[in-house]
Amino acid sequence: MTGAALARCRPYAAPLATALAAALLLLGPALGPGLLLAVDLGWSPDPRFTPFVTGTGMVAPRAVPSDAAGVLLGLLIGASAAQKLTLLLIVLGCGLGPVTLARRLRPGISPLATSAVAVAGMWNPFVAERLAVGQWTVLLGLAIVGFALRAALGPQPTLPVAACIALAGVGGANTLVMVLPPVLLALLLTRPYAASLRPIAAALGTGVGVAAVWAVPALIAAAPADPAGAEAFRPASDTPFGAALSLVSGGGMWNAATHPDARAALLPAAAATALAVLATVAAWRHRPARAVLTAAGMMLVLVVISAAPGLDRAWSAIVGALPGGGLLRDAQKLLAAWIVLLAVGLGLVVEALFRRPRGGPAAVGAVALALAPLAILPGIGWGLGGTLRAHAVPVDLRATATVLSDAPPGLVGVLPWNQYRRYPWNGERLALSLAPRMVDQPVLQNDALPLRGGTIAGEDARAAAVSAAIAEGVDPVAALRAQGVRYVLIEADAGTDAVGSQATIPAGARVIAQGESARAYDLGPAPAIATQPASGPVRVGWIVTSAAWMLVLGWVLVRVVRRAR
Repeated sequence: MTGAALARCRPYAAPLATALAAALLLLGPALGPGLLLAVDLGWSPDPRFTPFVTGTGMVAPRAVPSDAAGVLLGLLIGASAAQKLTLLLIVLGCGLGPVTLARRLRPGISPLATSAVAVAGMWNPFVAERLAVGQWTVLLGLAIVGFALRAALGPQPTLPVAACIALAGVGGANTLVMVLPPVLLALLLTRPYAASLRPIAAALGTGVGVAAVWAVPALIAAAPADPAGAEAFRPASDTPFGAALSLVSGGGMWNAATHPDARAALLPAAAATALAVLATVAAWRHRPARAVLTAAGMMLVLVVISAAPGLDRAWSAIVGALPGGGLLRDAQKLLAAWIVLLAVGLGLVVEALFRRPRGGPAAVGAVALALAPLAILPGIGWGLGGTLRAHAVPVDLRATATVLSDAPPGLVGVLPWNQYRRYPWNGERLALSLAPRMVDQPVLQNDALPLRGGTIAGEDARAAAVSAAIAEGVDPVAALRAQGVRYVLIEADAGTDAVGSQATIPAGARVIAQGESARAYDLGPAPAIATQPASGPVRVGWIVTSAAWMLVLGWVLVRVVRRAR
């Protein structure tokens, strides 16, 4: 490495070391042996490009292409190592993205201030609440948006912005919708209209290209989003000050079970709100940061509208009416740019105190502010107080999945008839069924989303038909068979009170795998069902998305080669 390169890297040494220490402290036992399975975080111990992973035959392929990226990495370094590396890099990105933006807005900013930015970007309620439900693609969006905003403010933003959007495409729909809007706003707010056209076109073109893999099948299927989804996912207050101020301080996720305990206490909540206000004022007073503040503030206003009494009904109507409107039902994730702004703003306050000529008390105050996020949310450390812990997947469950994967082609129905499990070997923690990610066959499972306030309808007509039949008293296996299921996988340790856990296996069914954790039966060849989703749209989507990635990658390589000459 040349001296010039070392000089460019040196300012990042302190925030990188700080971010790494904070990431290890935050994840803790989640980085232990085995796999972390938490609510929406499903990860197969045996990497396979299953139909679910690739989106083949899916009405709304929500896990595409993020799961495929995880499988690809798992094939290279192993599933457990791939998951740990992914989580660690994402959490690091949540801290380092705002650092790059802070250095763009405030050249020469001190290591103490950039370290404060890194801590604030990682140690906040948004990260804690999304970690609690395992939404790593949402955290990927937060990790990328800081870098993307930094790219948008650069002198030549077109390629850097396109590269950030292409990377966001790896996370799928949620990641892309978190990154693209604030970046477009930043491009419009930081340069004349004519000068913004090229980077905006590059961002939009890249976004459309990388979205094709999930957007094409979803739009062709035209499955309507349940309007009740927006109500169920409406931001909720996690502080004593109501939903709006909870959002201002970076929290407010819809799922109350994820809220850190400290957020409900008056003093920590007041401190978090005061820090948010202080960071906002600092960003406004620092003229170069005003465009970012405006873009992030517009995203904040949008999220507040989704939670405001009266206006929330309009939001629900939009979610239900728009094609792909289901992407917007969980509006709180759109706070990502605001979280980055708060981290940068806190760094600006720390910098102002640290640079005061008298030193002494001001320097002490700067250090105290840098550590404030840790003091306000002490309980989220070490894997959210030890609740995020990796576990080994039972050998017999893996063997059963392998048997089904190697069996003649056929649709696999999964029982019990709900998509979430409380595996005893996973500490009884709520987690998605692993079957669709482990079994290399088309899998039929209940895609309806159970919540405390009711159930949000899924998109798969076959699954809806099974649910309706079971509700009418039809045996779960018979209901699955009527939808063309050949194989039945019963996860025996998923809970005996779940629907279908006591299903009747018909005479003549052949046991093909059996263990303590799972049993698999072959019911024999079944007739094809006309309602099975077509695989053509997702194949077209993969071609378009892959082409978009290749174009951006080639563009980056050409730029690197030219600079090296």
